Amino acid sequence: MGAIVGVLSMAVLGVAAFVAIAWYQSDRVDPASPADSRLIPGVTATDDLRDADAVQPVAPADPIPPGGATSLFGEGALDRADAMSFDRFLASEKLAEGIRYYFGEGVAIDDERARRCFEEAAAYEGRAAFLLAHLYENGRGVVPDDRMALEWLHRSVRLGYPQAQYVLGMLYLEGRPGLVTPDAEGAYRLLAAAASQGHEAARETLGRLGSP
Repeated sequence: MGAIVGVLSMAVLGVAAFVAIAWYQSDRVDPASPADSRLIPGVTATDDLRDADAVQPVAPADPIPPGGATSLFGEGALDRADAMSFDRFLASEKLAEGIRYYFGEGVAIDDERARRCFEEAAAYEGRAAFLLAHLYENGRGVVPDDRMALEWLHRSVRLGYPQAQYVLGMLYLEGRPGLVTPDAEGAYRLLAAAASQGHEAARETLGRLGSP
């Protein structure tokens, strides 16, 4: 009888150990899980901008003014237009409009409208290209497409947006099978470019990496 009880006790302990191990494994982050394979981390309305003063989401003036001190783009728009070329001014305003619809700031979220605005702004605005990359990776208003997301991420980098430099630098550092080949030198250059613009995460990563 004692032998049977002993066997049953061992069996119960074995099952308990198996359950505990399974729970522990399920609680860990699987390196191959979709959440860990994202190209672009989530973005928020408070993300830093390359030039924080260049993007000020404004609602179109209502009713439309007859001209003079204001414009169709709302209060303060003409002052901003004086400080940049007209094309850059329009890109800045389109980025601001896209941000409103992307985050739902005072309006309903509209990914399709945000995408159109960002595409019009992406010739000049690095953040617009970065947000397009985020839209394509997550299938917001478009069919999910990691390669298109990567193309827009590269565009954002070329426009000097530090968050894009950091993200692409980390991708080069870690690699992504079938999409991004590891490139330590390229990663260091991109992280250094982001750090030079005050990107704290890039600075911390460079500190851990040391000199190339």
